[in-house]
Amino acid sequence: MGSADEPPATSGRLDPRQAALREAYRARRMPSYHLFIPLAAMVLIPMSRHALKNAPIPQRAKHGVFLGLTFGALGHAGYVMATEFSLR
Repeated sequence: MGSADEPPATSGRLDPRQAALREAYRARRMPSYHLFIPLAAMVLIPMSRHALKNAPIPQRAKHGVFLGLTFGALGHAGYVMATEFSLR
């Protein structure tokens, strides 16, 4: 027999309970892509500052882009902390 972390062994057709267990196992094994957003933000924030340094747009717009990316990253961090971890 397998442990609780392994999908049930099958031979042929699955009964509904086994099919539900297999789907739950697959759902647990899917990567959490929203956890990669900090990697993108880590690259985008300095890159945007560098790319907009000599752009012919107002300084206020440059600061708006930079602050928007920063607050977006911080907002995402708050969302992840609130949903992924127990705060009790």
